[in-house]
Amino acid sequence: MLGGNFVSRLVASDDRTSFRPAIFDLSVDADLECVAQLLASGGVVIHDTIHEQLEELISTLNPSQDLSAADRELGVRRRLDGCPMRLYGRWIYYPWARRLVHTLPPDEYFVLRSDRNRNKISLQQQELLRSFTIGVVGLSVGQASAITLAMEGIGGRFRLADFDVLSLSNMNRLRAGIHDVGVPKTILAARAMYEMDPYLSIDIFSTGITPDNSERFFLEGGRLDLIVEECDDLQVKLSLRERARAHRIPVIMETSDRGMVDIERFDLEPDRPILHGLLGGLRADTLANLSTKDKVPYVLRILDDRSISDAFAASLVEVKESIYTWPQLASAIALGGAIATDAARRILLGSFQQSGRFYVDVEALVSDGSAIELTATEEPKHETHSDDEHIFRLPERQSGRLSREEARFLVAYASLAPSGGNQQPWRFEFSGSKCNCFLDEHRTGTFLDYDDAASILAIGAALENFSRAAAVCGLDARVAAFPDPSRPGLVAEVDLSRSGEPLDTQELAVLRWRVTNRRRGNGRALSEADANALRMAAERAGVHLRLSTDRADIVRVAALLGRCDRLRFLSPIMHRELVAELRWTEDDVRSTRTGIDLPSLELTPADEAAMRVISRWGAMDRVKAFGGGKALERPAQKMLGASAAIGLLSKSALGRKAYLDGGRGLQRVWLEASGRKVAFQPYSSLIYLLARLERGNGIGLSEDERATLGELRWELDAVFPKTLGDTELLLFRLAYADEPTSRSLRLPVDDVFSFAL
Repeated sequence: MLGGNFVSRLVASDDRTSFRPAIFDLSVDADLECVAQLLASGGVVIHDTIHEQLEELISTLNPSQDLSAADRELGVRRRLDGCPMRLYGRWIYYPWARRLVHTLPPDEYFVLRSDRNRNKISLQQQELLRSFTIGVVGLSVGQASAITLAMEGIGGRFRLADFDVLSLSNMNRLRAGIHDVGVPKTILAARAMYEMDPYLSIDIFSTGITPDNSERFFLEGGRLDLIVEECDDLQVKLSLRERARAHRIPVIMETSDRGMVDIERFDLEPDRPILHGLLGGLRADTLANLSTKDKVPYVLRILDDRSISDAFAASLVEVKESIYTWPQLASAIALGGAIATDAARRILLGSFQQSGRFYVDVEALVSDGSAIELTATEEPKHETHSDDEHIFRLPERQSGRLSREEARFLVAYASLAPSGGNQQPWRFEFSGSKCNCFLDEHRTGTFLDYDDAASILAIGAALENFSRAAAVCGLDARVAAFPDPSRPGLVAEVDLSRSGEPLDTQELAVLRWRVTNRRRGNGRALSEADANALRMAAERAGVHLRLSTDRADIVRVAALLGRCDRLRFLSPIMHRELVAELRWTEDDVRSTRTGIDLPSLELTPADEAAMRVISRWGAMDRVKAFGGGKALERPAQKMLGASAAIGLLSKSALGRKAYLDGGRGLQRVWLEASGRKVAFQPYSSLIYLLARLERGNGIGLSEDERATLGELRWELDAVFPKTLGDTELLLFRLAYADEPTSRSLRLPVDDVFSFAL
């Protein structure tokens, strides 16, 4: 059995008053001497994890790099820069626990401890938030708020007020141990906060808020920026608000019933009635010395007896009968701390300005019958054209007029041409032996399609297919570009005539094979034979093809295309149009028969998950706000890195006809690549944004976007210099890769075709 002297020694050493840690810098002689004396006194527990903290800091400061242990160790040594490890940072002594803790210096500690807040809170916002001073009154319910505020970095200075000490019955909801019974609640909260962040500044008011210390609580060391009020005393509730209104300080109050939170923006509404006017003109001094029972009518008026939970209402009836005071649960207190912290953050950042009463009622939100409906995602997997095979069957040979079947056959093959976002911007109207090809205004006009240039390029490619299909039918197709200036939507007129023996249908096979292939490839450089064949195809088509297999060129183009993708994802209009092109389900694919189906993007499961996140503009808007988005550049960089070559097609002419003729040349080069089993993937965004910048004077682009595109032009010219008088048609990558997973569907022929005798 332990003797009385042992127990008395425990009581004598019981620390119920200290709450502020001592901070030592061992590079200062006086601090070094203090620590030496402390250690000599005995009983001090040392916690030294500075090396681990520095390693984590190095990783945090280099988030895009997968650092090895050796890399991190090198980073630590560079950070120390010759400083002995024991002298780096600070040593924190917590007297109530007799712990001496080695940690990072203030700024580095802040960076590392708040790193996981990003990017829900930007670095700039975090810096602003820790400049605020917050008062918390009532440290039963308020302890959760104070600790959560400190944990999240909301506030760098705090004033905590409560007159009470911890009792055992408080421990159903307060963060404390049984050894803390009898310790003032202000001290318990301050200790917990300092143990998370020793660099906070905390003042305590362990007598609560009184007439003698009220102004000091509000103003000493600078006016409070926000008050979280969680006290039981009705007089204090009112007097606090009277002073807060006088000093124009917002007040948050969270109750532990139904997640109710009151927000009173006295900073914005200095004449606002206290507690929303629920107590009329009642003043604080009229409520002094009320018993718990006498408070009930006022509590009901504040909480609204029609809105409180049945359990709380029943408890009010039993106060001072079967229960000592009103009940509170740890889960409700924890929720209250979260709600108060979230509201405080948004109020201080200026993103939430309303006063009022709000409910976050967990029992209502998570209850039988309240679950939301979830729909399993159906992956779009299909074989393109499998339901359209009859359209591609060669019609019976005719000797007279063009038949409807021949016309449909020609349009079916024309529609296999590529187009931006697979929008298929063409319409074919047959009359006798002529076919007019129009821009379909319902499938043109995107931001990237400046002056319809990309759509006209696509129609040029479609006309190349049209002409090849006509030759197989024994037809000669003579194309006249823009035959009627009064009809700007009329892109071409095709005059068809019987020309002799039809070509072998094998000539059409490559039209069926041609596809955008986004498979990564094996990284093997383009062979000289394939490169020469593609250049010859371009030359015969009257377009200029520049190819590069140089790795430095490929890396440079990969970087600039990545930056272009980032610009596109972070532009509201381009993001909206990009997402509108995507087809997420099989039903979407088959119901629209336009756009880009997900499998054709050849995404890994991780990439697909990322794409679903990227498709949310709210997320991209936040990324843009905090200057992020480097990750948006990596898919293009990764894809280009496995390329066999990069290429740029151009036409030595200007104007709309250059795009039409260029589209035919593009298709010939692409078909040549397909015939040689070389994967072809266009990167059209940059070329057509540059057209908007240079030919359209940057209309619709922000100043930052114009500046970025100007830089990208310089980077592109370093690889493929722009020639005066040339029209750039398409930038693309070539690769030796497996067959693509999916081929995009096309609209039904009858949707883009009309026929009249």
